[in-house]
Amino acid sequence: MSGSNLPPGVSEHMIPGNRPEDLREEAFWDQFGTRLTGANINGFALDKPARSANYVELDDLWDNPTFVEIIQIARDMGYECGFDEGRAEEQMAQAMEHSDD
Repeated sequence: MSGSNLPPGVSEHMIPGNRPEDLREEAFWDQFGTRLTGANINGFALDKPARSANYVELDDLWDNPTFVEIIQIARDMGYECGFDEGRAEEQMAQAMEHSDD
């Protein structure tokens, strides 16, 4: 008898929240929050009045320097992640080339 209560053929990494992509997303949001805190961004006020508290037009957000800074932080994180993945793939490709020699 196994100690697992999962259905046959199911492993823990298949469960939402435990999948690799879920773990990467969770790490992204943790790092994003850390970077926003590091940039001392806790919130921002709109420069223009909104129609209501529940609705803000995107054009109004792009005019807000703090919102733009938030987007830049997210963009930089995406670039860093893509760069790191590309570098790792290139290193693996080079290692494979040298192993064939």
